Amino acid sequence: MEKLLTIIDGPRLISCDFATRQIGKVKKRKLVVNMSSQSKFTVDEKKRTAIISWSMQSNTAGVPFKFTIEVEALFKIGKPATKKEIIQAGKTEAGPVLLVFLRAIIADLTTKADLNPFYPNYPDFSKLKGKVKKDRSVSKTGLRGRS
Repeated sequence: MEKLLTIIDGPRLISCDFATRQIGKVKKRKLVVNMSSQSKFTVDEKKRTAIISWSMQSNTAGVPFKFTIEVEALFKIGKPATKKEIIQAGKTEAGPVLLVFLRAIIADLTTKADLNPFYPNYPDFSKLKGKVKKDRSVSKTGLRGRS
């Protein structure tokens, strides 16, 4: 079965805001970090391409770091498809690729902050829901990560 989306450029880091505090107090403690994730889709039907970005944000008080990180990549659309099909493929085909990149960045940043590497959990892509908005973005979806 042919994939609808094939990565042709990226992924690349678009933005990164990572702040640390109270590092010394939690060196050996397990952390639970609540996060949210957001995806955006921009489709160019003439060029048969889609730019897909994925961001993750931490939403937990009492954790020694907080972050908002966004990556994006350019994908080739393999066959004629509706925007709804492209968004669904973005979740199931592009989302995992982009989240692997995001997880590596977050783990690297927490390691550089002298913490154990933090690897966020993956969301269940088959259950992600979002409404397509006029700007072609998908509404936020919650997920939970553990160190």
